[in-house]
Amino acid sequence: MRRILFGFAALTSFMTAAAAQDVTASLKGPAAETVARYLKQTRIACYTQQGEQKCPIIDTATNASLFHGSFSNDPTPYAVAFVGYQYDQTGNAVNQMAIVFKETSGRWTPVGRADETVGMEPRQIQFGQGVITYTGTVLGRNDSRANPSGRGRFSLKVTDRGVTFGKAGR
Repeated sequence: MRRILFGFAALTSFMTAAAAQDVTASLKGPAAETVARYLKQTRIACYTQQGEQKCPIIDTATNASLFHGSFSNDPTPYAVAFVGYQYDQTGNAVNQMAIVFKETSGRWTPVGRADETVGMEPRQIQFGQGVITYTGTVLGRNDSRANPSGRGRFSLKVTDRGVTFGKAGR
């Protein structure tokens, strides 16, 4: 019995340490410092052992990636951060959000955030005319949830009012 409890305690400690990893270390580029600060300071709804509350994004984050570019109709530098996060920290589902930042006079500021985006492992990022498109991994035909192999193309419409998520082409 003692061995089992020790094993469970070690596993719990490992899981807590893994969840607390600093995902900001993977962020690179001119907006990285601002994005890291945003993740540490911004609180979102989360569900923990104590029930529903507000947690810093960084406490729920599982991974993060950062891409820079400019829209074809606006030479201003922009950045989009995709952050995997776990709303329900008592379960195993992971969500993804996209946060868009704009550089003005050397200062990066958030434009908006879409909390429920689809397409994990974002890649092939393109900045179009007020829209950021990307390819992401999704469940394919006959995939298990643990091993998705499908691909989908998605978009983030960026306006002065915020960011809206959708399928690419809409």
